[in-house]
Parts: sequence; structure tokens; C-alpha cells
Amino acid sequence: GALTQDSVEGSDARELVPALLGLPLDEPSVLELVGLPGAGTYDIHIFSEGSECFALLLPCDIAEAKTAEMQQIANEVRLLNEKQKRLVQELEEAKADLEEKRRQADHASAIKSRFIASMSHEFRTPLTSVIGYTELLLTQDGTDNHSLSHAGAIRRSAHHLLSMVDNILDQARIEEGNVHIRMSAVDVRQVIDDIAAMFAPLAAEKLLGFAAFVDNEVPKWVHSDEVRIRQILVNLVGNAIKFTDTGEVKLEISWAENRLVIVVNDTGPGVEPDQQKLIFDAFHRVGNNDAKRGTGLGLNITTRLVELLEGTITLTSNPGEGSEFAVAIKAPRTEGNEFIANGVNHYSEASTSKNQSVRIMIVEDDPDLIELLSLFLTQGGYQLVLANNGQQAIELALSEQPDLILMDVNMPVLDGLSAARMLRSEGFERPILALTASLSVNDRDQAFSWGCDGYLVKPISMPELLSAVNRHLSDSSRH
Repeated sequence: GALTQDSVEGSDARELVPALLGLPLDEPSVLELVGLPGAGTYDIHIFSEGSECFALLLPCDIAEAKTAEMQQIANEVRLLNEKQKRLVQELEEAKADLEEKRRQADHASAIKSRFIASMSHEFRTPLTSVIGYTELLLTQDGTDNHSLSHAGAIRRSAHHLLSMVDNILDQARIEEGNVHIRMSAVDVRQVIDDIAAMFAPLAAEKLLGFAAFVDNEVPKWVHSDEVRIRQILVNLVGNAIKFTDTGEVKLEISWAENRLVIVVNDTGPGVEPDQQKLIFDAFHRVGNNDAKRGTGLGLNITTRLVELLEGTITLTSNPGEGSEFAVAIKAPRTEGNEFIANGVNHYSEASTSKNQSVRIMIVEDDPDLIELLSLFLTQGGYQLVLANNGQQAIELALSEQPDLILMDVNMPVLDGLSAARMLRSEGFERPILALTASLSVNDRDQAFSWGCDGYLVKPISMPELLSAVNRHLSDSSRH
């Protein structure tokens, strides 16, 4: 049914395509869907060249194919658009889901932070009473040897529990990125004196030699974070004493090129070469040390703190001969407060008698801790004013005008920091020392910004408490 060369050659085009009859051929034109007798349907394209005229016949199936192809392309574009819309919708849903998960994660993190703060308070507050009353028993005259031995066991266990609690809470803070550094002037020798006073009795109980040396080149003051330096020292020296059964533990401090160098040597069992890198991992225990109590977090936390202080930590150990931990942290020389107390033995009978006219307000809701602080301060020769919550503290402080306030942070009715801020707004100018179980730098900064002059972390020993009280009273009298 289609036209071929054989079937049309020599034929009159007007007979084959009657539609051409009478059609002007001098201009290009297109006749669509022209039916030819016995030959099918065509699109006829007419054009001329010179004196000749041409008619191009294209079967409509080609046009239909083109139309079908264009339709297919249009369908594919439509499908792609629909797919794109679905992808955009899925992306928006995924974004919304991710945002919800992020919100839930932030909420969980906030709950975790509150839990950590709560646990810190719940553990450290009663431990303050346990350790404090034990120290009182150990310093009382006339106590028999059996009672002293029992009190010593209680103190050791309490310090061990405190160390475990602090390490677990610090690990949680590190995991959530909530460990911050607060730089200030640090009295290196005072810190070492405090560490020696803390660990010398524990070493003596195990019949170990213990010594702490500070090189003459170490500046009086360096610029670093005192809380973190103390934490590093407690972990390293505490581990050395815990794992050493015979011999000695030695702490040496030096300074060079604006870096504080801490070296702790022990004569303990040492660490096998294949364990020396693993020992810094969280929860890792070396060899058969399960008999030694602990969480396995101390060295991991120490490493993270050293890194935050822009330092390094290394271990040198020979199995059977002992270990040496060396820490070097950035600590440039700086200027400090020369009125900060040196040592803890400031309370002679003469100084005690001077304190008899000084009144200290204790703001605390824990009855056991009130009793303990009262015992500490009355032994220091101070008169006392007592309050059980922040609201009562404001009323008494404004009427009684005590020389210094020891303000617990976590209390009912009105918390201690809010009470401190309100007292400052009312014109109270005398020293306020925050008493808290929190080691958080953020909490410490808030305490200072809300009007506190000092920040004492529970558990606090009698020498530490009296030293802080005396220092702030002295500073207050100078202004």
C-alpha cells in the first residue's frame, strides 16, 4: 500500500496526489495527514529550488514514531519529576527525623548532666561526713589503738570509694565533652604539700617509703588549671601506692621551657611491654590486677586531662622492678596572690584565740555536715551562726552580719548560689565561700559570677577548711 519508486516513476504527481491541484508551489508548505488512494496517509512537504518544485512525502508512521518518542520523553520527565518530589519529601522527612533525634539526644544529654551532678552531690556529701568524722577520731587524744586502726580502715575505704566515684563521673563528663579547663595562677609547692599530706599516711600504712621533691627551678606560680593538676597527681600517686606492696613511691616536680614536669616512680610489679600501651585504655586492667580494687579509669582520665592541658604522658616500666610515669604540661611562669596560705598548720593557740571574736555562718541542710563543720570551726576558735536554707541565710546574714559565710550550693527553699546573688544585691560585702559536691568548671564559674569569693569541694578536710576561711578573712581585712 505504500508508494515505491517502481510504482510512481513516470507518473504525473498531480494524479498521485490530487491535493496538489491548484496549490501554489512557489512557497514552502506542509500538508499533514493527506490520504493517497491505495497508498496510505502521508505528510507532504512542498518546497522549490530554482525553477523546479519538489514534494516530499513522509509516511505518517514516522511522524507517529516521533510523536511517540516525544511522548515517551515527556513521560520519563514526568516520572523523574515525581521521583524528585518523592526524594525531596523523603529528605525532608529524614531531616525532621534527624532533628527530632538530635533534640532527644540533647534532652538525654541534659538529663545525663543533671544525673551526674546529682550523683556527685549524693555521693560526695555523705563521704564528707564519713571522712571528716574519721579524721576527728584519728586526732583525738586518748583513743585506743584498736579504735585508731578501725578509724584508719574507714578512712582508707572512704577515700577509695571517693576516688572510684570521681573517676566514674569524670569518665561520663569526658564522654559527653563536658570537661573544661579553667586557667589561673597555681602555687605548685602548695599543691605538692597537699598531695604529700594526703598520701603520706596511706603509704605509711603499707610500710612504704614516700617522698615528694620540688626542684628549685620550679616557679612559685605557674599558669594552669589547679583542679586538673591535682586530679592528675591524685590518680598517678594513688595508683603507685595502690599497686606497690614493698619499697617506695617517689614524686618529683621540675620545670623547663614553660612546661611543668611530673614524674612518679614506684617499686611495684611493673608492666609487661605488650601491656604498656593498653594500660591507658578505659576499664583496662593489667595482668592479674583484679585483686586491686578500682574502676580501671584513672590512667585513661589522666591521659585525657593531660591532653586538655596541652601535655604528654609516658610510661617506662620493667616487669618486677617498678614503673615511672612522666607528665609534661604547658605551665608558663605567672604572678599569683601572695596572701594565699602556705601549708595547713596555721592554727596555733594564739591564732585560735584571735578567732574568738570572728563569727562564721554555716548554711547547710545536712545535719551531720552541720555538726562536722561546727566541730572544725569551733576547734579553730570561731563563733558560729547557723542557717538551714538559702532564704534563712539571707535573713540572718543581713541582720547578724557574720564575718564570713560558708554557703552550701544544693539546698531546699532557696539554693546557695541564688542566696549569694541576692545577698550581694542587698549590699552584703563580706566573704561568701560556696560549699559544693560538684567538680564542674561551669558550676565553679557560676559561683564566682553570682557573688561567691571561694569554691570548696566536698569532701573537705579540717586543715583545708580552716586554711580557706583564714585566707579569705585575711584578704577581706586588707580591703
